[in-house]
Amino acid sequence: MLGAPAGISDAFATRALHLPEHETGTLTDSIALACRDDMLASLWGEGPHASLTDDEPPAAWQLEARRGGLLFQLQGMPAGVWIWVNRAWCDANAPEPAGHTAGPLSDRRMAVAQSRLRVSAHIDVGQITLADSLAWSVGDVLLTDLPRLARVELSSNGAHVASGTLGQTGAHRHVSIA
Repeated sequence: MLGAPAGISDAFATRALHLPEHETGTLTDSIALACRDDMLASLWGEGPHASLTDDEPPAAWQLEARRGGLLFQLQGMPAGVWIWVNRAWCDANAPEPAGHTAGPLSDRRMAVAQSRLRVSAHIDVGQITLADSLAWSVGDVLLTDLPRLARVELSSNGAHVASGTLGQTGAHRHVSIA
């Protein structure tokens, strides 16, 4: 996309012809169009091209880094001129980076196999009054009526990971993922 205020083509022409900026006329009008067309052809090839005639750059969503592309602003003109090229244009016209070799991606399970994760289990043991909790001290035993297959919530860094049920195998307790 090309964005420029109306009349900026005359500025291109007067610069190309080395004329004072106040001298415009039919000669500069035709030169202005030729300058504009030449600039567009150098960027996008020969043929008809759409151009915008306002001073605003593309919408912010079009310039997001994940979409790729480049935004150029021309300096030294009496008004702002910008040129935006999208990812497809960059892929077609930009040189390939030296030494760029795409390696195969790892299997997801293999990529995270050695990562460590702290998992916390949360069990609802019942309700008491806040006043009763103030009397607790180190070594107190809390009695609950927790069922044999109590629901357990597993989390990591405060984020829910899975749900399960509490069980027992011999002297060991275990959590079965539901």
